[in-house]
Amino acid sequence: MMDTIENDVLDTISALAADDLPCYVLSGSGPGWFFSPDTCQMVCVHRGTEIIPIDEFNNDDKVLVSSPTHVFLISKKEIVEIGYN
Repeated sequence: MMDTIENDVLDTISALAADDLPCYVLSGSGPGWFFSPDTCQMVCVHRGTEIIPIDEFNNDDKVLVSSPTHVFLISKKEIVEIGYN
């Protein structure tokens, strides 16, 4: 029984560590306008916002990212990795 509990705890810790991804922010300052494929509209996102890269697009080096409020496409050059926070 104790082995089962220890294995469950280790599995949980391993799963949490696997979800640990580096943090990224949108480079620059001030607002930026980006295309959101889910709404087919331009969305305003403030630079410096934390983002999560979701998927890479082959055309024009664009990356689909998620912010707390929107999903949008940006250039790879506009992503700044700030590390593990």
